[in-house]
Amino acid sequence: FAADDLRLIGVGLVPGQAALLYLGTSKTNNGFGTDFGDGFRCASGAIRRLGVKIATGGGQASFGPGLNAAGAWAPGDTRYFQLWYRDPLGPCGQGFNLSNGYQITLTP
Repeated sequence: FAADDLRLIGVGLVPGQAALLYLGTSKTNNGFGTDFGDGFRCASGAIRRLGVKIATGGGQASFGPGLNAAGAWAPGDTRYFQLWYRDPLGPCGQGFNLSNGYQITLTP
């Protein structure tokens, strides 16, 4: 894998709160997700944590490049990425929420 240049940016997060980027090797519930916190867990299978960031004052957290060291993917692999973040005042009162899930097929 020549270029480990994948970059993912979470937006709309709670400023000053932790955000964890993780990936899975499969979709949860055939892509429909399952209830988890104030959202839906979309990434499942073999889970790998890719890092934790604190959201900026503008509610953003940026991850990468250099994610493959923790992600351990190979060219052609499809992975499912999602951001899990603290949301103390979330709509359902669970204290955390999730971003949309993203399916990415990684190319060389």
